[in-house]
Amino acid sequence: MRKDGIITSCKCIRRLMDDAGLIPVTRRRIVNTTDSKHDLAVFPNLLQQNFSANHINRIWVSDFTYIPTDEGWLYLCSVLDICSRRIVGWAVSNSIDRQLAITALNSAVRNRKPEPAFVFHTDRGCQYASSDFRNAVAAAGGIQSMSAKGNPYDNACAEAFLSHSRWNASAGTVSQPDSRLNRQ
Repeated sequence: MRKDGIITSCKCIRRLMDDAGLIPVTRRRIVNTTDSKHDLAVFPNLLQQNFSANHINRIWVSDFTYIPTDEGWLYLCSVLDICSRRIVGWAVSNSIDRQLAITALNSAVRNRKPEPAFVFHTDRGCQYASSDFRNAVAAAGGIQSMSAKGNPYDNACAEAFLSHSRWNASAGTVSQPDSRLNRQ
């Protein structure tokens, strides 16, 4: 409208849109879920962007995402089996920390009971690099693998799934956290 020389205000535009039954689309705030600037141990990348497996429970990938609610952010950590392309474990919390990652890992192990030496691939986030998480993966019989520094494509499977589920799950925001969510 400004290009056409029409002087107006945001309030006027909002009122006109309301009168016409139009709902403005706002951009969502980006929430960074990876803190890879740490001095914790990192593991070699065992996947090398090879996102295929011949057997279930041999290669799992994990990532965090966020869910906006009226009460603030919830964080989801999910574990995806590369072969079946199914979520095998997950956890939700209102804080993004190593305990959330450990809870999701334990959920996956409880659900699928993997054979020893399964690969658990993640980004280089501090939650996955923590000693508590490393110990949990080792106790479950897993071998950790981490994406290359600054390479988002190495964890593309998990990120693509989470991006797709975020679009499907909410056309806006979740009005109230669901009490059935596994907030361990």
